[in-house]
Amino acid sequence: MKPKNPTKGREARWLLPEAAGWTCGPLGGAGRTAVPAPGQEQADGVVWPLGLLAGLPAWVAGGDPSLFPGAVALEWEKRGLLPRHYHRKSLVVREVAKEGGKTLVLGLALARQAGTDDTPLGAEHYISLLDAVEWPADRLVLFRERGMWAAVVTRGRHPVYFAAFHSGVLPEHAPGDLACMLEALRREGCIGELGGVVLWDGPGAASEAALRQALGLPLAAAARPAWRPESQAPALLHPAVVLRRQQQGRKRSFQRAMLAGGAVLALLLVLAGGRVAWAEWEVKQLEAQHAALETEAAPVRASALRWRRLEASIDPVHFPLEHLRAVAEMLPANGVRLTEFQWKDGQVRLTGEAQDTTMAFAYAESLKKHEAFAWEMEPPSIQPNNSAQFVIRGRAGR
Repeated sequence: MKPKNPTKGREARWLLPEAAGWTCGPLGGAGRTAVPAPGQEQADGVVWPLGLLAGLPAWVAGGDPSLFPGAVALEWEKRGLLPRHYHRKSLVVREVAKEGGKTLVLGLALARQAGTDDTPLGAEHYISLLDAVEWPADRLVLFRERGMWAAVVTRGRHPVYFAAFHSGVLPEHAPGDLACMLEALRREGCIGELGGVVLWDGPGAASEAALRQALGLPLAAAARPAWRPESQAPALLHPAVVLRRQQQGRKRSFQRAMLAGGAVLALLLVLAGGRVAWAEWEVKQLEAQHAALETEAAPVRASALRWRRLEASIDPVHFPLEHLRAVAEMLPANGVRLTEFQWKDGQVRLTGEAQDTTMAFAYAESLKKHEAFAWEMEPPSIQPNNSAQFVIRGRAGR
């Protein structure tokens, strides 16, 4: 069974419950070492010993695997094996056999004594010992795990029941307990006739004799099989592992969201940079067009300037002498004289002196005949000799 995460060329390390205690290393055996504190080990996979598991076989109506966990949970709750809120977090169901429209399943969960000291939280795979070795068909198997005795009953090659004695010596009551357990399994239809008892570790002559007498089955010693974790074995997770994976999942989701946001921001920056570059290119194109037009317009502009300078002398409307002639012709023969004629930006200012105010106003009135300007006279200034000094302004365009 290969871990999902790559191990960068090295062989996966498994934490395994051997006969004398925990070991950690490759499945092949070479390089595995004893482990005093399994919770401190860095392992890719963990095999749970039977002493840390609770299990119960049950017949479930129908054959829909999605209904098995709920049915097993109800059966466990009815029998008071584990609090429902606990085993729902780590309950797995193994299918054993089908018969008469019903399915025989074995429910497994971590027992409450499975603490985090026995659990490397960073492993990728967590499976039970039932899924880690190949079991003999229709047998009762007795063996040691972590220095304590355990038993597994199989139907075909599928484990259907197990028990852990939590003792380094097979208890005197164990043969009788096993006989009662086998009889109960037969009555419930979980097993048929067994072919015998397989001993992976010898319990001693006295215990073997007691087993033969209580069980009425032949005993045979056999070598412990090699570790072969099933590739499709269901994950049996400690709640602490579930919590850790949820936290890691949220962290990865946050990181993906940050990466996606960064990618969107980078795209926006690229688009903005492209828009700025395009605008700069357009500005350069317009500047080039402007420079070309300036070159073409320079002769025309110079010619227009020359004509504008000649405008005052060739256009009667703008020629000052023409206007001086017009206002002078409107002077009466006697009594009014002009002392100053000013021309600036198309505006006329006449300063003069009249014999009296009446003649000053009469001259201002006569200027209205020169319609090129709108005329306006300031109030005349009366001099000591009763003469009147006046200022008349003319604005071009009436």
